[in-house]
Amino acid sequence: MDGKIEIKEWIVHVLEFRHGTSNINGWKPMQTTPDAKNVLQNGLRLFLATFPIGIAFCSGFNLGRYWNVDPQRTLYIPAQLLVKGVNQIQIFELYTYGRNLTLVDTPLLN
Repeated sequence: MDGKIEIKEWIVHVLEFRHGTSNINGWKPMQTTPDAKNVLQNGLRLFLATFPIGIAFCSGFNLGRYWNVDPQRTLYIPAQLLVKGVNQIQIFELYTYGRNLTLVDTPLLN
Protein backbone atom coordinates (compact mmCIF):
# COMPACT_ATOMS: atom_id res chain seq x y z
CA MET A 1 0.00 0.00 0.00
CA ASP A 2 2.85 2.42 -0.74
CA GLY A 3 3.96 2.70 2.90
CA LYS A 4 0.54 3.83 4.09
CA ILE A 5 -1.58 2.21 6.77
CA GLU A 6 -5.21 1.66 5.86
CA ILE A 7 -7.68 1.76 8.74
CA LYS A 8 -10.79 -0.21 7.87
CA GLU A 9 -12.68 -0.43 11.14
CA TRP A 10 -12.85 1.77 14.23
CA ILE A 11 -15.21 2.64 17.02
CA VAL A 12 -16.14 6.20 17.98
CA HIS A 13 -17.05 6.77 21.62
CA VAL A 14 -19.03 9.93 22.25
CA LEU A 15 -18.25 11.76 25.48
CA GLU A 16 -21.20 13.81 26.62
CA PHE A 17 -20.41 16.98 28.54
CA ARG A 18 -23.24 17.71 30.92
CA HIS A 19 -23.73 20.06 33.82
CA GLY A 20 -23.06 18.31 37.10
CA THR A 21 -20.54 15.72 35.95
CA SER A 22 -17.71 17.13 38.05
CA ASN A 23 -16.82 15.43 41.31
CA ILE A 24 -15.13 18.56 42.63
CA ASN A 25 -16.86 20.22 45.55
CA GLY A 26 -16.46 23.74 46.81
CA TRP A 27 -16.15 25.56 43.48
CA LYS A 28 -17.69 29.02 43.57
CA PRO A 29 -18.62 31.46 40.81
CA MET A 30 -15.93 34.02 40.19
CA GLN A 31 -16.93 37.47 41.37
CA THR A 32 -15.05 40.01 39.32
CA THR A 33 -15.52 43.22 37.43
CA PRO A 34 -13.14 43.06 34.47
CA ASP A 35 -12.55 45.97 32.14
CA ALA A 36 -15.51 45.24 29.84
CA LYS A 37 -14.20 47.36 26.96
CA ASN A 38 -10.86 45.51 26.92
CA VAL A 39 -12.54 42.09 27.13
CA LEU A 40 -14.97 42.88 24.30
CA GLN A 41 -12.10 44.02 22.07
CA ASN A 42 -9.40 41.49 22.94
CA GLY A 43 -11.08 38.49 24.54
CA LEU A 44 -9.55 36.61 27.46
CA ARG A 45 -7.03 33.84 28.03
CA LEU A 46 -7.69 30.81 30.21
CA PHE A 47 -4.71 29.86 32.39
CA LEU A 48 -4.86 26.31 33.80
CA ALA A 49 -1.64 26.24 35.82
CA THR A 50 -2.61 23.33 38.10
CA PHE A 51 -4.34 21.15 35.48
CA PRO A 52 -2.02 18.53 33.89
CA ILE A 53 -3.52 17.64 30.46
CA GLY A 54 -6.90 17.91 28.81
CA ILE A 55 -9.30 19.98 26.70
CA ALA A 56 -11.13 23.20 27.57
CA PHE A 57 -14.47 24.55 26.32
CA CYS A 58 -16.19 27.91 26.73
CA SER A 59 -19.96 27.88 26.25
CA GLY A 60 -19.66 24.67 24.21
CA PHE A 61 -16.87 25.99 21.94
CA ASN A 62 -13.64 23.94 21.95
CA LEU A 63 -10.82 26.29 23.00
CA GLY A 64 -8.20 23.61 22.44
CA ARG A 65 -6.01 21.24 24.37
CA TYR A 66 -3.65 22.10 27.19
CA TRP A 67 -0.70 20.28 28.65
CA ASN A 68 1.42 21.56 31.51
CA VAL A 69 4.66 20.91 29.58
CA ASP A 70 3.65 23.02 26.55
CA PRO A 71 5.27 26.42 26.05
CA GLN A 72 1.80 27.89 25.50
CA ARG A 73 0.32 28.29 28.97
CA THR A 74 -2.99 30.00 28.08
CA LEU A 75 -5.91 29.24 25.78
CA TYR A 76 -7.52 32.13 23.93
CA ILE A 77 -11.24 32.85 24.47
CA PRO A 78 -12.41 35.12 21.63
CA ALA A 79 -14.54 38.08 22.68
CA GLN A 80 -17.34 36.82 20.38
CA LEU A 81 -17.83 33.78 22.64
CA LEU A 82 -18.40 35.86 25.77
CA VAL A 83 -21.85 37.05 26.73
CA LYS A 84 -22.97 39.48 29.39
CA GLY A 85 -23.90 37.42 32.43
CA VAL A 86 -22.91 33.78 32.86
CA ASN A 87 -20.26 32.16 30.66
CA GLN A 88 -19.66 28.46 31.20
CA ILE A 89 -16.15 26.97 31.15
CA GLN A 90 -15.89 23.18 30.94
CA ILE A 91 -12.67 21.28 31.49
CA PHE A 92 -12.13 17.69 30.34
CA GLU A 93 -9.10 16.67 32.41
CA LEU A 94 -7.48 13.33 31.63
CA TYR A 95 -5.74 12.52 34.89
CA THR A 96 -6.73 14.61 37.87
CA TYR A 97 -8.19 18.00 38.56
CA GLY A 98 -6.48 21.26 39.24
CA ARG A 99 -7.36 23.65 42.02
CA ASN A 100 -7.23 26.97 40.19
CA LEU A 101 -8.16 28.35 36.83
CA THR A 102 -7.45 31.95 36.02
CA LEU A 103 -8.65 34.35 33.35
CA VAL A 104 -5.92 36.71 32.16
CA ASP A 105 -5.79 39.37 29.47
CA THR A 106 -2.35 38.58 28.00
CA PRO A 107 -0.87 35.30 26.73
CA LEU A 108 1.54 33.46 29.01
CA LEU A 109 4.38 31.59 27.32
CA ASN A 110 7.30 29.59 28.76
